[in-house]
Amino acid sequence: MSNMSYCRFQNTSGDVVECLDALNEQKPLSSDEYHAAVGMFDAILFFCQEVGIIEDFDRGRIRECLSELRIKKE
Repeated sequence: MSNMSYCRFQNTSGDVVECLDALNEQKPLSSDEYHAAVGMFDAILFFCQEVGIIEDFDRGRIRECLSELRIKKE
């Protein structure tokens, strides 16, 4: 469900911090969570690039970093 426009950043901010904490703690990612994380980082960094906050970013490095946490199917 979408957040109400008056609190979308307030609600999402805590969730993003929680996601970053999980990555810092190297908690495993399911395949679905891996793809969602890649999409989230791509979207945020693409926005930052488009508005001139950053010049570029390395999509391959994002995938490499996250794939280290991805649960491998045996």
